Amino acid sequence: MKIKAMSSEGFYGWINLCVLFLFNMVSGSLLITFGIYLPFWVNDFAWSRGIVSGAQSANMIIIGVVAPLAGLFIMRFGGKKAIIIGNLINVCGLLLLAFYNEEWQLYVGYGLMVGTGFSLGGVLAMNTIINNWFKKKLSIAVGIATAATGVTGMIIAPLVLYLINSIGWRHTLLFMAAIVMLFCVILPALFVKNRPHDLGQVPDGSRNNGQVIKHDTSIGKKSYTTPVDFTVKEAFRTKTLWLLIGFYTFQYMIMNWFVTHQVTYMFDIGISSGLSGISIGVMSTAMTIAQITAGMLAVRINMQYITLGSITTLIAGLIIAPYASSFTIVLVYSILFGVGFGVNCLVLVNMIPKYYGTSEYPKIMGYITPFNTIIGGVSAPIAGHVRDIMGSYVPAFQVSVLIMAIAFGFILLAKPPVHPSILKEEVALKRKVTQYV
Repeated sequence: MKIKAMSSEGFYGWINLCVLFLFNMVSGSLLITFGIYLPFWVNDFAWSRGIVSGAQSANMIIIGVVAPLAGLFIMRFGGKKAIIIGNLINVCGLLLLAFYNEEWQLYVGYGLMVGTGFSLGGVLAMNTIINNWFKKKLSIAVGIATAATGVTGMIIAPLVLYLINSIGWRHTLLFMAAIVMLFCVILPALFVKNRPHDLGQVPDGSRNNGQVIKHDTSIGKKSYTTPVDFTVKEAFRTKTLWLLIGFYTFQYMIMNWFVTHQVTYMFDIGISSGLSGISIGVMSTAMTIAQITAGMLAVRINMQYITLGSITTLIAGLIIAPYASSFTIVLVYSILFGVGFGVNCLVLVNMIPKYYGTSEYPKIMGYITPFNTIIGGVSAPIAGHVRDIMGSYVPAFQVSVLIMAIAFGFILLAKPPVHPSILKEEVALKRKVTQYV
């Protein structure tokens, strides 16, 4: 018997979102948990932090290089197929890591394989599917799906740390390969639907005389949605897109190095493995709450203004973190980082479809990603080398404050763009008015 949600009169979008939430919770662990493995690999193989964290940078570079091709693949074949193929590659990468003993194997397994798999079958594919299913409620849906990464930190990250201490990192990687296979391959293959029209439905489950409500004009002046979708070329000709790229590249630099070295830094200041796991959970809880809250607020408030507040929060955390002398201070900066990173992660996935439309979203994001990951990805090994040479992460925190201050300026200037066709209409209208006058 066919359930109502899958009939033409129902709406499957929320079921789709639940599956994608579970998917993103596990998929996000591929990036988030690298920093948990790092100190154990450094200890077991006697490699420097810079060399090991270099695999994280290789991963980011590969994500960026593959992203434009992933965007084209998703537009042609759909996000579901990208998720399945990409995460089969991820499973193979985790299996290689479970048995690796050489540096090149780490770089191939995590850098090349997981990088390729995540780029093809990660957030770009997921957000494309969400954009297909939601229009009026897009900010809420994106906030919920993205909040899964916070749950990753609350549940999977502490679990990984516990398993490493209990059964070793090799068996932990085998366990994670099985989890990725279940939640990122099997469940999406069975339950994810690419588009509403696959089931005879429409976005948001709302109909307007039998037609899809393409643009939301009821949410107020403060929350902007473009009335005309931009092409890739049109989008890249706007100053706003480059400001958003600059912001997110800087944000990614800071988030990348901190997440990679987070556990190592806490070990350096005398925080135990157990308390480190708790702090990760606290940061992730703050991230989850912040993302869901920001998603709800973004329905009526432009994400630009919400982001200015989150950047300020992150800067406060970056100022406090180098002077952490107790677990209490660690918890304080963990909350600030959770709120800051959490909201900042929503910026592109929220503002790009609203500012530029959803028609060419996969292509636009595919071309944006290399800037974020390739440039932002170098921060982890640089921070590792700084720690190896200077014996402290303090310089990395200090430089990060300056970088995020610049990012604040980028967001402040990122006003909603006007589509060229609308500009032409306005110019033509002004000419007519001038002629009559």
